[in-house]
Order: sequence, then structure tokens, then C-alpha cells
Amino acid sequence: FNKLGLVYQQMRENDKAQISYEAALAIKRRKYKDNVTSIAIVVTNLGELYRRKKDWPKAEELHKQAIADKESELGPDHPTLVPSLNNLALVYKEVKRYDEAIALLTRARAIAGKGDNNGRNADMATALHNLGDVYTAQTKYKEAKAVYEEAIIMRKEVLGPQHPNVAESLNNYGAMLQGMNLMEEAVRAYDEAIEIRKLEFGASDPRTILVMSNKSMALDRLKRTDE
Repeated sequence: FNKLGLVYQQMRENDKAQISYEAALAIKRRKYKDNVTSIAIVVTNLGELYRRKKDWPKAEELHKQAIADKESELGPDHPTLVPSLNNLALVYKEVKRYDEAIALLTRARAIAGKGDNNGRNADMATALHNLGDVYTAQTKYKEAKAVYEEAIIMRKEVLGPQHPNVAESLNNYGAMLQGMNLMEEAVRAYDEAIEIRKLEFGASDPRTILVMSNKSMALDRLKRTDE
């Protein structure tokens, strides 16, 4: 049922995904009640579904539960905590609880720093990317710029230069540069993101079109500046 929920979620059939996750959770709690980590995986997936549905209180509740479950079974510094800390931080960003989001991401970075490749790993890159998102939401552009640049370098290094997560960081970095009125740099970031998304998803995919639209807005502002 958990895997079926993931499939439905990818298909954006959220109601069916929710039913599948809840069925998986009921089975795991009945048959595998002592396997807290296994239960936490389903709780996390359900929490992410609620986050995407913008049901912030329910998403917060589930992600906090997943963190507590993992801590009780694995301890406070286990690497599997990092995605859960990131997920809860994203919820807090959306409801403007920025200090709490930053605290969670700081903890995620500390745990990821003890992980593979001397801390240069996908979990660390995600925490850096999310921290950039939080700083951007606070209009703390100097801080955002530094962590986005580190995230982009690390994602290219760990995941490969054409990975979709690299495009995600480049797009958000471009939006932040627009906030700093650095339009030429923003356009360069968008161009790189567009090429990655074209390769991965095609030119007509909504994810590619989104970055193209962002680039168009940056070019319009650049032209108005030059006039």
C-alpha cells in the first residue's frame, strides 16, 4: 500500500494516495508495531502528501511524529533523521515560522556533516538548498546566495551536473538573484536550469516552462533597466 501511495502521489491523485498510505500505516501499526522506523517511513510519506495539499497543521503533526519515532529507536543523530528534519523545516517555512525552520536545518546539516564523503552528500546539499529557500523568504539575500551556491556545487558534485535537483537549485537561485536585482546573473542561472529540465523532462513540460517564464520576467526587468 505504501508503494501504491507513492505511485498515486506521482500521478497527482492525492485522495487515492492518502487512502493507500493510511491503509499501509494501519497494517504496519497492527503487524509491525515494534518496527518504529518502518512505520516512520509511511508517516513521512503521508506528511509529505499533506504538505503538498497545504494542510500545514496535519503535515506538521506527521513530520514531528516521524522525527520522534526515529529518535526513539535510532537516537538523535541518526542519518535517517535528516530528510524528516528537512520536511518539517519546509512546513515551517510555508507558515513563516522561519526561526524554527532554520533551527531544524542547522540540526540537519550537523547530522549530514557526519555522513558520507566527509559531509559532502545529497542530504547536506538538500539542507543547504532548503536553507537558501528560508533565507530568501526572509529577504536575507546575502545569506541565501552563499548557501545556494554551496548547494549547487555540492549537488553537481554528488548527483551529477544534469540532475533535476541541480535545476531546482539553479531556478531558486535565479529567483533570489532577481530579488537582489542581479538580472544578468539570474538569466544565466535560469538558462542552465532550462537546459537541464529540457533534457530531463522536455521543453513542453510544466517544470521547464516555469523556469522559462522566470527567465522571461528577468529579461523584461533587464530591458527596462537598460532603457
